[in-house]
Amino acid sequence: MNMNKRTKVVSLGLGIFLLLSGLAFAETDLVAPPPKHEISVGLGILTVQEFVWIVGDILDTMFTGHETDQISGSGNFSLSYRYHPSRRLAFGVAGVIENINVTYKDTPEKRSFRTWALMGNVRLKYLDAERLSLYSGLGVGYCSFGSGGDTIAFQVTGFGLSFRFMKNLGFFVELGAGYQGIVNVGLVGRL
Repeated sequence: MNMNKRTKVVSLGLGIFLLLSGLAFAETDLVAPPPKHEISVGLGILTVQEFVWIVGDILDTMFTGHETDQISGSGNFSLSYRYHPSRRLAFGVAGVIENINVTYKDTPEKRSFRTWALMGNVRLKYLDAERLSLYSGLGVGYCSFGSGGDTIAFQVTGFGLSFRFMKNLGFFVELGAGYQGIVNVGLVGRL
């Protein structure tokens, strides 16, 4: 009788262990790892290029009296690709293009400039939940001004939020400074 009780306890324990093991493996199979590739399209405002023209305009007016009537920018358009080797870290590349138009009060002269930049970037995620990601990032690269000047492009993202309203499609909002703007918003897709 004592042997029968021990057999029942061991059998029950083994059954519970197998059941829990099966559930653990089933849960692992149901939860797929997050996609490793990401593509985003964005629009940024208040970029470094716009600030350069505004400061340049102030200096030009102070020293030459050449007054600007209007400086307008298209905002920048960006296309980015990122590879996620882990849930917290991503490496990528971003291409950015922006048009700036300048008109003057005292002459019929109008200037139009197109700038483009190509930057490598890194992103560190603080939170990577099923639908929500919070992150910061840094990008550095090359910028060409349509007027013939070249410079170093950069973007510092102090705070970024990505919200997926579908499994692999969502929107993002970033606050930072650089060639993608102080505010950068757009769509993001994971592959």
